[in-house]
Amino acid sequence: MATRFWRGAPGDSWNGTAGSKWSATKLGATGASEPTSTDDVIFDELSGSSVVPILNNRDAGTLNCTGFTGTIGDGTSGGGPDPYALILPYGDVTLSSGMSLNKVGFVFELFGVSAAYTCAGIASSHIHIAGTGASTFTLVDNLITDSFEAAKTNVTVVTNNHSIATQSFRNSLSGASNQFGSSQLTLTGSGANLFVVAGVTGASTVVFTSTAAAANSISATGTLHKIEITGANAAADWTINGGAALAVDVLSAVPGNNAISGDITVATGAGVQIDGTPLLEQKLGNLRLRVTTGRPNIYYAYVANCTVTGARGVVYNGTSVGINTNLVFSYPDPNTNGLFIGTDNVS
Repeated sequence: MATRFWRGAPGDSWNGTAGSKWSATKLGATGASEPTSTDDVIFDELSGSSVVPILNNRDAGTLNCTGFTGTIGDGTSGGGPDPYALILPYGDVTLSSGMSLNKVGFVFELFGVSAAYTCAGIASSHIHIAGTGASTFTLVDNLITDSFEAAKTNVTVVTNNHSIATQSFRNSLSGASNQFGSSQLTLTGSGANLFVVAGVTGASTVVFTSTAAAANSISATGTLHKIEITGANAAADWTINGGAALAVDVLSAVPGNNAISGDITVATGAGVQIDGTPLLEQKLGNLRLRVTTGRPNIYYAYVANCTVTGARGVVYNGTSVGINTNLVFSYPDPNTNGLFIGTDNVS
């Protein structure tokens, strides 16, 4: 294992050894070989403040950018999923708040080893976990990236209660563990497989903000504190899949989502807020909602082919007479727990 310090001139690319690009020591001579997958790569206060293009994919044992004020990537180099350039670290990555990335993503090659990631408020194009063997990916601070995906088995993600802002997040292959703690994950993307996770632990909140007219799907097993859909679009569909294997304290959706469907277990009935308004109603179709404690509350909704189970009954109210069909409410003791149906018609 060696160390490589960036000492390139403005306009020099990461690639190769020509010119004065790399040094083996902090104050040493330049002309050292390009870093390999076993080398510690350092961009520091002596690395300048210019743009460092990346051509194709470049290896790094670890990457430390403490003190660096330049930009890695020129936005046009490509090499990964265009137009991204890719850095392939085999260990830790530490970014610095004074630097920037321009369309650069990371593919962590973790072969039975772990990696820590310090984001420092710098957004990456994506983070991809590859390799073989059991590995742990740990956040040192809040994470900002366009997408996150573990493409290998036995990946444990540890957030240390830090937040995640991304378009999509996926870690669900065999042996996956997502230790979210009390983190908030904010997902801004839309479409299928937007949030696909397994083995979730902690009391995290997952917020979906997209307002796109899209069919969105969420799949999770484990425990979450809250699933919150804040983006409203009359042509948006949200499918939540988890069934009895997904335990959530609170399910909350703002008015205006075209449909919420799927299979989900919610622990705290008082927190089930499927809220529409008299003029802008939620649409629930083919939804199986289990509430294991308390009473689910559904207000102003079009409902079809749904089963709602509440440990203490169901509160349901709406205004669209004749819209709702094949709605089944189930609760253990109707004599004491009861079912309240407002002005809507259920057939």
